[in-house]
Amino acid sequence: MSALYKHKRYFRVRALDSSLKTFSSTADANTKIGFTSVWNTSSPTKTEVLADSNQTLVVTYEFETEADQAAFESAIDGAYADSSLPSTTTTTSILSLAYGFVGVYPGGAITINGTTVNFTTTTAGQATRGIAVGIGADIVADVNSAAIPHITASLSGSDVVLTHSQGNPINIVNTSTDGQGNNVAGPSSGTGWDLNTKPNTPDGLKLVYSKATATDTVEHFKTEWLHQDGSVSNTTDLNCRFIHHFVVYAQAR
Repeated sequence: MSALYKHKRYFRVRALDSSLKTFSSTADANTKIGFTSVWNTSSPTKTEVLADSNQTLVVTYEFETEADQAAFESAIDGAYADSSLPSTTTTTSILSLAYGFVGVYPGGAITINGTTVNFTTTTAGQATRGIAVGIGADIVADVNSAAIPHITASLSGSDVVLTHSQGNPINIVNTSTDGQGNNVAGPSSGTGWDLNTKPNTPDGLKLVYSKATATDTVEHFKTEWLHQDGSVSNTTDLNCRFIHHFVVYAQAR
């Protein structure tokens, strides 16, 4: 193998509570990460060590030729590019409804992933039911006017669907009951939205890591490139895909 054609990549595994996994050995790290066959492209020689109090696996990949290293890089980048994460959704009426229909009376308020949503619109409810209550179209308008990052509301019949475009969790907290004294979300509420919708399992990223799940996530957070003049350059957190609020899948190159 040629020392001119090698680079290091840094990996760690983060749990849903944001803590980093500790590896007992490089073999344990491989088991927890689950590298797929794409990491064997061009048959590199691999040297593995643990760092950062055994919470980081550092892998040095060494190749016979520059072309072999380029093919490896292309295969890894391609696997990330092919890894798509489905959006996360939750729909009204999943849980029981307080009024027998999807509706929120003015005064109700929630937070969705920390962003406040106040329910005040009753245009559709007034027209349809003859009372000042927010129904599907009104609820959609109030949610979307809150401009929640990556979350949109849409109608599906009389139901309202919340969609997180990046597949992250959707967490709702009731902060104020509506004009009839009922919560906006949860059981026996105006919407029947579930309060906590889990993130999607990143099935696409199983092209890269077989152990990637919605709870234990693999972070590829740095690459060190060895140049022919002997210098080293780092690449970190390129083309990030956020899987949780605190987790980054990084495609490093």
